[in-house]
Amino acid sequence: MSSKIFTGTLSQWHDDKGYGFIKPNGSGAELFVHISSFRGHVPQKGQALKYHLSQDRQGRPCAELILSKARRTSNKTSASKLGINFALRLLLTAALFIGLFFAAAMQRLPMASLLYFAVLSLITYMAFAIDKSAAQKGNWRIQESSLHLLSLLGGWPGAMLGQQHLRHKSSKRSFRVILWLTVFINVSLLGALMSPQGQALLTQLGVNSSRFAP
Repeated sequence: MSSKIFTGTLSQWHDDKGYGFIKPNGSGAELFVHISSFRGHVPQKGQALKYHLSQDRQGRPCAELILSKARRTSNKTSASKLGINFALRLLLTAALFIGLFFAAAMQRLPMASLLYFAVLSLITYMAFAIDKSAAQKGNWRIQESSLHLLSLLGGWPGAMLGQQHLRHKSSKRSFRVILWLTVFINVSLLGALMSPQGQALLTQLGVNSSRFAP
């Protein structure tokens, strides 16, 4: 590793793959930087960085970051925000299952809906974990449309928790927008099913909520 200190800007960051590129100040080609060089801190596209020149295990040039005290403080703040966002998503997930339980107790939805959402959420979270691992290893990926379909079918709590906890698909704006759209559609449909018209539809379909109530 070179002892000379260079400066640059994080011009690209692929959160799902765990690496990015630094654009050196002045001239020179962009330099590869791995998530491990951030030592647990949160990379942010556009941030100014100091680094040494180094090599990866294959002998390719890469950057070894020098994190200042101010940068560590900034990263800790970003990590704190991530923790708050995850806590809010946990609360939203808890609100869903508490709402489903009371809806079932009031015989407006089948008690089996609790199990349905729980299983779909677990499957969706596992899909996010598998896709992140595949991205880091360069293996076959799960299509984004499949992840969105799982979320739309009812696995959105697992998608939200997986996105935040695993930090996967969290930097792509279009993905985040579609994910929140699936949440809105699910919540709207649940609300519609608990309305008088929705209850009439469930009766016509032969779904008798009282059979599943405690």
